[in-house]
Amino acid sequence: MSIATTPLLLGLLAGAAAAGPAQEGLGARYRAVRAEADAAVAAATAAVEGHLARVEPLEASETSRAYRAQVDPLVELGPAAVPALLTAMAAPLPTRERSRGEVDDSARSLMDDGGRKRAAWRSRVCAYALRGIASPLGTEPLLELVRTNRSGARVHALLALEATQEDARVTAALAPLLASFDNPPDRAALLATLAYLDGDAARDALRSALMTEDAAVAAATLDALAAVASASDEGRQRVLSLEAELQALMASPRGAGAARGLLTLFRTVPEALEEDDTLEALVVMAHAPAARRVVAAEVLDTLRELGIKPPRRARSELKELQESRVDEVRIAALAWAASQKDGSARRKLLEPYDAAIDRRPDSETAWMDRAEILYRIQDWGDALKDYEKALEESGRLSIVLRRATEAWVGVARCQARMGRFRDAARTLEDSPLTTTLRRGLANDPAFAEMLEEGDYRRTVFLLRDE
Repeated sequence: MSIATTPLLLGLLAGAAAAGPAQEGLGARYRAVRAEADAAVAAATAAVEGHLARVEPLEASETSRAYRAQVDPLVELGPAAVPALLTAMAAPLPTRERSRGEVDDSARSLMDDGGRKRAAWRSRVCAYALRGIASPLGTEPLLELVRTNRSGARVHALLALEATQEDARVTAALAPLLASFDNPPDRAALLATLAYLDGDAARDALRSALMTEDAAVAAATLDALAAVASASDEGRQRVLSLEAELQALMASPRGAGAARGLLTLFRTVPEALEEDDTLEALVVMAHAPAARRVVAAEVLDTLRELGIKPPRRARSELKELQESRVDEVRIAALAWAASQKDGSARRKLLEPYDAAIDRRPDSETAWMDRAEILYRIQDWGDALKDYEKALEESGRLSIVLRRATEAWVGVARCQARMGRFRDAARTLEDSPLTTTLRRGLANDPAFAEMLEEGDYRRTVFLLRDE
């Protein structure tokens, strides 16, 4: 009898003992319950195999309706499906080296073009199903896969363990493995699982990973924390509890190398920047010589986008950034200050763009350039006027296609930001934008509120329900 069926047997046996006649022997009841449990596992196994045979790769997220239609029927099978799901998830991917005479038709179909992708996809579906069932039956087999397997099955086992009900046990098994995981996908999956687990041991493991000398490990830890924070309020609290480690990371030579991960995390948990020491550390990191100009500009742009006020304690660093000889950095620093109603920064920022328009008032490029800067500092009204002027000067269709697209989109963005959704819809419908471009705008933050109202999702952005 499989160990995976034992809890099922115990539960069923308890019910049988309560309901059965007093004179019935325990052995007979046990055999009956065992047969029932074995039948349940056999039925679940057949259901898993039949369902997976129909599963094909999708171009959809794990939260989409189509993806859930692949996973949910497996979850509904419950703990009885765990053995079959583990077997399917851990199955090695098919290879072409085996002779065709050694495989059956089912295996042969997986060896054709796309077969490996199909097998990997089905393995991932099994992982999500095990995650949804979250049964202790799977804990030890999943941990064994993590310890011994270096293929995709290890990553999928870690994914399934994210929802474990045995946080302490799983943490104790996984935390010591971090130092030995040299494969980036495996390491990222391990850190993601640790970020989902409760308990001081899991937090300590994440703290150690943030403080490691390996910038790649620190960056992977930040990505894992951002993913957990986006999934729950508990995840956000975990990030806030690590403020000291985040500040230390930004103050270290590794900070600039982990900048992208830090910014992803702060975009997900902007309240972390309400702590003055954390905000100051981020600005100082952007100012440090180790920060490349792209990193410095991205930090400043992110702070502007989040509406964060410049910290007083980093005033000298901000002034130097605003006077940087690197255009990208100087513009980003001035734009951040100007977005917070700093009149002096606004004048310095717009001065060269105003001069370009004075020299060439008939230049659509000059109007476009200033419109984009005004949009960047969230002056929607003046940006809208300049975008419209760019279209007027260009004759609306005579400028280069890329700039024409930008002008039309710029007008619609400003209208949407100002709450003028009907005007934005009319602009996009009248524009020369292709269907692909209009669908892509559904992911633009400027149209987020617009998508929540009316039928714009279908009529303007040409999207279908998933």
